[in-house]
Amino acid sequence: MKICKIAIVLLLVCAIYSPELAAKEPSNKWDNLLDIAYKFTWYPKKDLRDLLAKKAVEYEQGLEEYQNLVMKELTKGGNGGRVNPDLFIRNKPWKKYYRLAIAQFCLFLENDNQLYLENAKSVLSVLSNKQELSNVAFWHYLFQAYSDLVKKDRDAFVKNVFHLWQDVILKLEVDDILTGSEVFDTEFVYENIAHLIITRAIVQNTIPDLYPLSVIILSVKDKLTSENGYKNIVKAIAERMHGLKSDNFNLNFAVSFVEATANQYDFEDEKSSDLVVAKYNLARIYYELALSWANTRKGKAAILTQYMGFNNYVIRRLIDGDNLLASNPFFTTLPAKGNKLVEDSMALYGQLYKPRIIKSEFAAEGFNKKSDYIEAMHQLWDSSAQLLMMLFSYYKTDQKLYKNVAENVLLRYLSLFYKYAKKNSEIIPDNAFFLAAYAKNELSELYRQAMNYSTKIKVNDLALAFQLKAVEIFPIDIIGILKLAHQTNQEGRHNRYRKYVSPLASRLRASKVTSIWLNNHSTDYNNNLAMISNIIPDIIDNACFLVNFLRNSVGSDSEESVYNKTVVMIKLLMALKNSCSEKIIHDTLSSIAIQDFTDKNKTLNDIIQIALPADLHVLAKSIPGIETRYRSTRLKNELYASPNNPIHSYLRELYYEKSQ
Repeated sequence: MKICKIAIVLLLVCAIYSPELAAKEPSNKWDNLLDIAYKFTWYPKKDLRDLLAKKAVEYEQGLEEYQNLVMKELTKGGNGGRVNPDLFIRNKPWKKYYRLAIAQFCLFLENDNQLYLENAKSVLSVLSNKQELSNVAFWHYLFQAYSDLVKKDRDAFVKNVFHLWQDVILKLEVDDILTGSEVFDTEFVYENIAHLIITRAIVQNTIPDLYPLSVIILSVKDKLTSENGYKNIVKAIAERMHGLKSDNFNLNFAVSFVEATANQYDFEDEKSSDLVVAKYNLARIYYELALSWANTRKGKAAILTQYMGFNNYVIRRLIDGDNLLASNPFFTTLPAKGNKLVEDSMALYGQLYKPRIIKSEFAAEGFNKKSDYIEAMHQLWDSSAQLLMMLFSYYKTDQKLYKNVAENVLLRYLSLFYKYAKKNSEIIPDNAFFLAAYAKNELSELYRQAMNYSTKIKVNDLALAFQLKAVEIFPIDIIGILKLAHQTNQEGRHNRYRKYVSPLASRLRASKVTSIWLNNHSTDYNNNLAMISNIIPDIIDNACFLVNFLRNSVGSDSEESVYNKTVVMIKLLMALKNSCSEKIIHDTLSSIAIQDFTDKNKTLNDIIQIALPADLHVLAKSIPGIETRYRSTRLKNELYASPNNPIHSYLRELYYEKSQ
């Protein structure tokens, strides 16, 4: 019997201290954590969920169970559903109500169940007489603001956020300075208000017109210290609230712009075919949201410029055969969306290209100074043009779309160019002229291909006309000159060459722009430009003759080698024509034409010496610059890619000199 009594006593002792019975009391570990809950209530949902799950294991009690136990203790056993404040037992330690409210709020943040948020407000209402305490006031206004978000009540949300800022946070700052009070670590209070405004209100709930709260975001910018918190995000948002890429302190615009950019970077880094569409759509959503939230044309120009750049990037990946995008039917619809963006951009450009705005009313459109207005117009133009050129390259890869759709894309750019470039306006960017030459050259190539199947001479005329217009704007393009000569030779219409092309040589010889510009600018391509006054006119005059020899160029010749070969041939021709027989000239040019100018192991001087008979070596060496290799391809690539290349200004001056 004694053994049995001992066994019963041991059983009772074990039962008293068993985990099952111990768990029926709310863990004081949760009490301690909830007292500092403000340090993690700004976490992303996944991070918060992971933290609560980890603590549940550590405390051997989940937060849900904890709040159920506290609720039973404070409500005479009542539990579940909507909390009625009248059921609360009075005269309990106030911190129990306080922690229960915060626990309910954390559960709301974890799973978005609005019942928990309403219960958090109800529980905290028991402490309404203690709102003078900063910690109680903090949670009161925070709960109210979250409730306003659920209701999509913009005005109430702004009001409660300002209460939180003015009645709690600013007071905490003053108390900290005057008394050294540490009710809350203000660093985490700032994280909470940044999270509330940026992520919860704007990013997740798209509450509009929160511009009154911009002062709060700007105020906390230099107070956030955690590298893993909102420090860098707020800094980026603040940068989007002033300057050229802003909508002048439009907080919604700034946040959505930053969010669009961040999601664009995520899309660019994405490698999963399952996620790439979702990542693209997130970026698209926030770009379009920023566009819809822009209050000024300046803001619209800023977002459209970057949005078109994003589309340009995606279409480039499609052209390059990026399998992640090319294999997904979703991305085949993007070119059509790109066309719509260009339409919107051109419409906006037209709205901003008004004499009154150009003269003095740019501030009414959101620009602080005229230079910002001009720069924004240049960027808008360039992004539109670059996207159109990329769309052309995309359509060019599909023979079904090449002729009509690709043609239309190029004509749209030229329509823009002809509309606004009638006079030399500073609103037109310098690179507009090279891009016009590029578009005309591509149109000419398109019509040349169509010539093979068309029965109409008009197509031939269009090919010739657009090639000539391209060369007029960009006369450094020797290949374009040779194409003009080749086409008229092939068609037996050399008279058209003399009538339309030959006058260009006279104009270039008489040009004053080239020498003046070269005297004031130094670039890596000055030697290319220097040819425009003499070498290029000579090539124009003799191109129909030179192409007969260039037919015999080696098949591996690149465009650049033909370019340099033509320069060498014209220099030799001009040196020989007055002192040598036609046979010597013919043999000399024929010999040069068959040389391999792509061989970079040999200098041009070496190639020329090999090609020419010994008695012409001295003459060849005496020709100025005959050994120079001209980097024509690199020049065109740089002009295409760099809107700020100084040579663009030369092409502009040359263009308007023609019209004087």
